[in-house]
Amino acid sequence: MDLNTCMDHLNQDCYCWCNEERNISFAINITATTLLDQNKLSAKLYTKNKDVCIESQVIQLPAISKNCSRMMLENCTTLVAEGEIVTCTCTLSRSASNKHAVSWNTSQHQLNLKASATVSFIARIPQQELTCVAKAFQGTEYFALVFLPFVVSKIHNVSCDTILHHDGSANISCTTGRIYPRAKCKFFQYTDKKPRRQIENVSYKHTIVSRHPLYYTTLCGMHLKDAHLETNALNVTAYLYPEHVNITHSSRFAIRRTVSVDVTKDLDLANAVSGVTLQKYTQQDSVTSCLEGLITLQDKMVFRTLVDLTAFNNTLRSVSYEVKRHTRFYFKSVCFLKIPSMCKGYNTKECYCQPTQTENLYLFVLNATAYEIYSRGFVKVSVMLKNLSILSTDTINIPPIYDPSYIWSSFSINNVFLQETKCRAMVSGKEVKIEYTCDIDWPSPCRLEILDASTNDTVLRGSNVIKSTKSFDGPTNLTWVLKKQYCHGTEEHTFHCFIHVESREEVMMSSTGLTIIYSVAILFVLVLVVTLVSCLCWKKKIKRASHRKEKSINNEEETELNSFRGD
Repeated sequence: MDLNTCMDHLNQDCYCWCNEERNISFAINITATTLLDQNKLSAKLYTKNKDVCIESQVIQLPAISKNCSRMMLENCTTLVAEGEIVTCTCTLSRSASNKHAVSWNTSQHQLNLKASATVSFIARIPQQELTCVAKAFQGTEYFALVFLPFVVSKIHNVSCDTILHHDGSANISCTTGRIYPRAKCKFFQYTDKKPRRQIENVSYKHTIVSRHPLYYTTLCGMHLKDAHLETNALNVTAYLYPEHVNITHSSRFAIRRTVSVDVTKDLDLANAVSGVTLQKYTQQDSVTSCLEGLITLQDKMVFRTLVDLTAFNNTLRSVSYEVKRHTRFYFKSVCFLKIPSMCKGYNTKECYCQPTQTENLYLFVLNATAYEIYSRGFVKVSVMLKNLSILSTDTINIPPIYDPSYIWSSFSINNVFLQETKCRAMVSGKEVKIEYTCDIDWPSPCRLEILDASTNDTVLRGSNVIKSTKSFDGPTNLTWVLKKQYCHGTEEHTFHCFIHVESREEVMMSSTGLTIIYSVAILFVLVLVVTLVSCLCWKKKIKRASHRKEKSINNEEETELNSFRGD
C-alpha cells in the first residue's frame, strides 16, 4: 500500500497510522485461511522508483485449522463505546445444532457465562475476550470461535481556546476529558472567501490519568501563520475522535467543536494593550551572580511589567504571566494577580505587585526560579477583562539557563588522570607534564587557574584548557589549588592536589636500597632452605643406619637360634 494513504482505518485489510514521533506503523488485518497455515510473513519497503527494497525480519504465522462451516458469529459489533450493551449470536448449522451444546465462556478464567447461542454484556475497559464453544453431547468433539470487541470511551467535556498574536498569527488548542484510547484531532479552516481546508502539523500532549483501567486526556493544538489570516472572518472546526478509529466511518465516536475568530476586532484588541507594558529583560534585574545567562535551580529570573488601571476604565479582572518552552507549542500560566486588591508589596512569592509613585500605576513582577527547561523560551503577560475576554502583550525571550552538572573537567599529571576528591600523585624526574581541561556549554569560557598553596602564587592560568610542562631541580612537595569558574561573577570551584616530585638520584638510590634489601632477603631464604634440607637428609641417614643395625642384630640372633636347635 502507499504510505501516503494512511487513514487510521481499523476496518481495512491493510492500514497504517502515524504517531507523535512521526513514525509510521503498518498493519494487516486479514481473514485466517488454511493457505496461510504456519507460513512465513515479512514486510518490504520500496522507494518510489523501486530501486531500493528494505525487507523486515521473517516471522511464522500460527497454525490455522479448517474453517468451521458449522459455526459462525452473527450480529456482533466489533467497535463499541464504553457502557453500551453488546449482543453477539453464535450460530450452528442444522447438522450440528442437534448434536452440540453452545455456551459462552470467558477465555481468561474459563467461566461459563451463558449456556445459550446469544450473549449480551456491557462493554468495559479493558474488555475480556469471549469464546463461543460448541461441545458435542456425546464424545469429546468441540469447536470454538473468539469474540473480542474494540471498546472506546466516547469523548466528552472538550474545551477549545484561541490566542491571537500581534503578528496576525493564532494558536488554537482543544483539551478532552477522560478518554480511551488517546484522541486524534483534525482541524479544518473556513473563511468567507475560501472553502474548507485541512490544517496540518497538529501537535499533541497525552497524559495518563488512570492506569487500572487505562485512561488518558489529550491536548491537541495547531498554529495559524500570517498567510491563514487573510480575511476578517475565520472559522476553525476541530474533530476529535479515538485513536485508530476512522473519523469518516465512525462519526458516532467523534465530537466537533467550532471556533469563530473576528480577526480584525481581536487583533486590534491584542495590539491595544496600551495599559500593560512588559519591560525588556535585563540581567541586572534577575537574582544571579552571572553576567550572562542564569544557573538552573539556583538563580531567579525577574520580569517587570507596568499596569496602568486608567487605561482599562474599571474593566480589568486579572493579570498573569505566561511562559513557553522554545520546543513547545503552548504557553503555560505561572501566576496571576488581581490588581489592585492583591498588591501587597514585595514578598517571597514568585509573583507580586506593588504601587508606584504614579497614581493607578502598578508594578507587576515575576520573580521565578530559573529552570533549564525554559532556557531561551518565551514570556508574555495576559490580561483578563470582566467580560472574560483575554488580551496578550508581545512575547519577549527568556535568557539562556544552564545546568552546572553538565560541566566536565579533568586534571592529569604525566598523562595520569587524578580525581578531584582524591588528588595525590608521585612523580619521578625533574619534569612534570600538566593538563587541566574544562568543557561547558556556556557563552563565556571556563576560567582555569592553578596556584601554589604555600605562597598563593599563580602557577598556571588559562581558559578551557591548560597544558604545560614544569621543571624542578630537586625533590619537591607541592600543594596546588585548582580553580574553575564557568560563569563570570560566580564563586570559583576549588580543590587541592598533593604532588611529590622526586629526583632520578632519589629514585636510583631508592631502587638500589630496595635491591640490597631484596637480595639479603632472598639469601636468607636460600640459607634457611638449605639448612632445612640438610637436616632432613641427616635425619633420614641416621634412620637408615639404625634400621640396618637393627636388621643385622636380628639376623645374628636368628643364626644363633638355628645353630642351637641343630645341636
